[in-house]
Amino acid sequence: MGKNYICAFYKWLKRPYGLYFDRTIASKSYKQWRLPILCIIIPLFSLFLIFWGLNGGWTLSHASDINQTANGASASSNIFEAAYYHLITNGGQNLLTGFPVIGLIFTTIGIIIIAILTSSITNFLEQRAKGYINGETRYRNISNHYVILGANDIIYSIIREIVKQGHAGYIIIQTGKDVEKTRREIFSFIDSKIHKKIIFYFGERTSEDDMRKLNLDSAKEVFIIGDGVENDGRDSYRDAYNIDSIEAIYNVLKEKDETICEKQDLEKEKREEALSTHKKLTCRVMFEYQTTFSVFQHSDIGKKIKEKITFEPFNFHEMWAQKVLILGRGGDEKKDIRYKFLDQLPEKKQTEDVPQDSKTEANSIQYLNKDSKERVHLIIVGMSKMGVALGIEAAHLCHYPNYVTNSNLRTRITFIDANAKAEENFFGGRFANLKKLSRWEVKDADNIPTDKDLYCSNIEFSETNKNQEDWLDIEWEFIHGRIEQQAVRDYLVKASQDKETITTIAVCLPQAHQAIAAALYLPDEVYDNSLQILVYQRLSGSIVKQIAQDGNKYSKLLPFGMIDEGYSSDLADDTKAIMVNYVYDTVYSVLEKYKQTNPFLCDKDISEKDWNEIDYKLVRFKSETEANEWTKKEVFKRWSSKYNAFCIDSKLRCIEALSQNTKNREEKINDSIDILMIVEHNRWNIEKLLANYRPVTKDEYSQVIAEERLAEDLKNGAKKAHICICDFETLQKRHKKTCNNDKAIVLAIPYIKELIDKKSAL
Repeated sequence: MGKNYICAFYKWLKRPYGLYFDRTIASKSYKQWRLPILCIIIPLFSLFLIFWGLNGGWTLSHASDINQTANGASASSNIFEAAYYHLITNGGQNLLTGFPVIGLIFTTIGIIIIAILTSSITNFLEQRAKGYINGETRYRNISNHYVILGANDIIYSIIREIVKQGHAGYIIIQTGKDVEKTRREIFSFIDSKIHKKIIFYFGERTSEDDMRKLNLDSAKEVFIIGDGVENDGRDSYRDAYNIDSIEAIYNVLKEKDETICEKQDLEKEKREEALSTHKKLTCRVMFEYQTTFSVFQHSDIGKKIKEKITFEPFNFHEMWAQKVLILGRGGDEKKDIRYKFLDQLPEKKQTEDVPQDSKTEANSIQYLNKDSKERVHLIIVGMSKMGVALGIEAAHLCHYPNYVTNSNLRTRITFIDANAKAEENFFGGRFANLKKLSRWEVKDADNIPTDKDLYCSNIEFSETNKNQEDWLDIEWEFIHGRIEQQAVRDYLVKASQDKETITTIAVCLPQAHQAIAAALYLPDEVYDNSLQILVYQRLSGSIVKQIAQDGNKYSKLLPFGMIDEGYSSDLADDTKAIMVNYVYDTVYSVLEKYKQTNPFLCDKDISEKDWNEIDYKLVRFKSETEANEWTKKEVFKRWSSKYNAFCIDSKLRCIEALSQNTKNREEKINDSIDILMIVEHNRWNIEKLLANYRPVTKDEYSQVIAEERLAEDLKNGAKKAHICICDFETLQKRHKKTCNNDKAIVLAIPYIKELIDKKSAL
């Protein structure tokens, strides 16, 4: 108990009282001046007590009562009485010395000193208030805090999510913009209860001098988002500046660690050991452009920087796509928007197998399963940054079991854009290996063959990949045209009316008024038959919310992409991904044993005995230990585990086990294990192709058969060729033991879900 009191007292002493003082004098409220007034009165009162004790008390007398000296002059009994006589009674004489001029001089000096002291105190208070308002004052005694570098519109959602996680400490926001104006803007969007927890600094995120003043060595996390806003002319530089900021943070952390080691006078070997054990600082870096973000998803940051920083890239557009496709919701608790998962059967296509009376909230909504006759069709109008991000994310996530039983039921992703031909060239060049293997078609709404409709049920292979094997479960379509064209409108009608598709339309035109207009003037058949119509609204979704009232024809319109709700702590939480990675590691540890006995056992499965060592039930899983190991992984491995984790709920939905308990989930997983393994491998294929890996050629495979080491060289080298990029049947023939990766992670799903549910309940 005593130790707790000591800790509490120490924390009380460490509080940043300078911040409290500055904040109160900067406030225009009269009540807020109580602290600075007390700070002046208390020292003056203390001086009074000291002088009172030294001079035998303080008695005030009238001039006639002052003691007379031998020569007739008046004498005061103490210094306070003399001061009273000269300054208050205006006697004009120094009765102690008998020289009136000296009394006048002392009186004048006293008045001047008081005036200077008053002016100095006033000026000091004004400068402190100005320093706080302009963000020029720095505070030392701050630790376990979040740091946000930059102040663009996404900052509101970041602050809300930090508070939502239960953070009770400070949040430092450093910006190169006008601090006073930025403070007013941010405070107008967030709860007033957390205003006191936010500290504003003026500075540049690329300046090491400014970084040194942020107490980064004791910070919890850093968000690097930049100051630019849309169309301010600096967007194109923001990503580069954010990387420069990472380098500045690394240099400051390195300098701090070396200073500590020098003070402790450690030897070179011990110094390196001490530096290696220091906790890494997590830096979440926002990239404006999806292309830059993709590069850092698959290419790690420098090795030196990794020693001190856990690099976590994120992209606003991708995170919003994930909110729609994975979470099925957007906004904070007060502005919650519910989206339908793309695999949800519309009301007109719900099966009647379940009696109406026995339907519950949990089972009233049906999703695609292995026997479903429908497929998902996502139509994206506008190849903006949001539109492209939504398409890529759908390719990562939209993999369903009915493709395993019917290979015609591929997920189709369609882009409609007035500049689709040029955008397709860029998109196809960026994902060249995906294009070579995919059903991929480009259509021109201005030049439709007389014997064909713009909409057709099958996408053909392009001329460049006609002879490829057909085993991917995603197909791509690019329509060069505008949404107001009759041919495009006819396409949307036929796509939404197709009985074999579940159609979602996402209007991703970059200008809000264009997106609203496009969504409001669609054909009536589209409103009646589509699953939902998503409308990209970057600044505010209020207009769409007001229009889309229950019961009217616009009820399926849903706004998304609002920048003040862009960041999600649920998506940034790596707990699921850490568990996925742990299961993978236990599989690889067993495979390593195989290599020791026989370096190449491609055609053999893991024995039942060794399967018991694969901890897919997470019995030996220790969250803290695995979290530390997670930060050491290459960034592309972390993202691979994340994408796997993102699809856990989708797999549970397709076997109707999402709302079940662990035992029932386990039973249903075992019943569908063969199909779910193929679904997982299909997902992994697309993930690798989007990362620009390619399958091995026949010649390369022949070489790999001769020497397995070549498989690692091809995968990790410049060629980026992976032996496992193939259909599942071929994988079983080529490298059967690798199938255990898919099997283990599917079997682990009930236990991952159980631990996540327990964490959410806390």
